[in-house]
Amino acid sequence: SICQDKDTDGNTVDQLYKSWNDHTPANAYPGNIIDPTTFSPFALNFEKGLPQTSAVGGLVNVLGIAENPNVYEYTLRADYNLKPTQTLSVRFFYDDFNRPTFSGAGNYLAGGGNARSELDKVINAEVSHIWTIRPNLVNDLRIGFGQNNSAALTGITAVGGGPLNFQSLGSKLNELSNFIGQVNVDNKFSVSGIPVVQGRHNWVLDDSVSLNTGRNTIVTGFTFFSQYGLEQATWEGDPLVEFSGAVTGYSVSDFLLGLVDNVQASGGEYNRYTANNYAAFGQDSIKLKPNLNINVGVRWEPQISPVSVGDRKSVV
Repeated sequence: SICQDKDTDGNTVDQLYKSWNDHTPANAYPGNIIDPTTFSPFALNFEKGLPQTSAVGGLVNVLGIAENPNVYEYTLRADYNLKPTQTLSVRFFYDDFNRPTFSGAGNYLAGGGNARSELDKVINAEVSHIWTIRPNLVNDLRIGFGQNNSAALTGITAVGGGPLNFQSLGSKLNELSNFIGQVNVDNKFSVSGIPVVQGRHNWVLDDSVSLNTGRNTIVTGFTFFSQYGLEQATWEGDPLVEFSGAVTGYSVSDFLLGLVDNVQASGGEYNRYTANNYAAFGQDSIKLKPNLNINVGVRWEPQISPVSVGDRKSVV
């Protein structure tokens, strides 16, 4: 609870000061000793969730959490000959990855950051119809759908129970979620509990026709691609608090005294965007000689930027 640094001759090094704008000897902490009765209630409450140690230098090894994810995955495939000249095929892939969150069990360093859950559901499906109109004329039609929904959710709990947030630590900072945004003590430790949710899906329609005349193999087709994305996180909606040492000269001292360098706060992140893209092509493979082929073709594919749902802004 005291910060005292001396060299081998007993001289104070890395002198601590009582304010950022006065680094004169009169404003220094004598011997770098800070009276524990002046410590911030926020810091004292926070320290209850930090592992204690008697090691020289205060080094603490935080063991990684035991991961026990549940994974369910399967693939389905079916082919059906409607007629001798027509084949209908279906492909379906499903993956569900679920790694539960870890509360920290009273250790904020173990319960923050990567201790959030990892939830991910992936679906890929395709239906195709191949029609041999004539022996040398084939139509290939495909419709596909893809979905990837993921979330990283925190479950970090405060010492004594309940979610860990700024209010439970005695701060008046408002939060968008019920969990702490981020507390960072520069070069020492950082705890974060920001939830992140992402959802994406897309549709694809693809059709091509190929004609073989013996000398020429001509292929034409088009593609339609539609995509949707959701990104939701409470970055800055749950404030980001930084103790950098800008006031006393040492980040831990700033933390203990409640002297914040900066606080980042906003309305959080909520983006929904969509885009429709098109493409068409034509190509010809020409056999000039048995050992010489020439391929020529043209493709039209405009670059269409995604836009937010409601046409409020462009998303690049």
